[in-house]
Amino acid sequence: MARIAEDIGGLEPVRSLAPFKGIEWDEAEGEKAEQVLRNLPAVQQLRHIMTDLVGVERDADGLKQALRAIATLEANAEHVTRAYLNMTTSATMVAAAALKRTESRGGHFRTDYPQTNESWEHHTTMTLEEALEIRAGA
Repeated sequence: MARIAEDIGGLEPVRSLAPFKGIEWDEAEGEKAEQVLRNLPAVQQLRHIMTDLVGVERDADGLKQALRAIATLEANAEHVTRAYLNMTTSATMVAAAALKRTESRGGHFRTDYPQTNESWEHHTTMTLEEALEIRAGA
């Protein structure tokens, strides 16, 4: 896992999107807003949950723990923004899909399912409703 972190360390997404007509984008103000969001305790907690429990190596117990923790963060969040809810929604989708897929494939390794399984040789699709049902059962 450390090698992967070294490989991607320092990479930041390139923002080359042209502004929408009639909407001016102030890069400095946008970066300042993102920095504030990144440093919020709830966002830091979410990042730790995803790194520690939904990372490259994962198992059912950790994924269930992550889903419960994400639900708790959502329930206890104060002054919630759409950006934060987008983060928790994305985190829920990723963790629920990882829990549903009972195999190891590609760069992700399920310690409780170390082998690939031909029946999973397809893209995983999931609705938010399905992900929330999985989260509720975690």
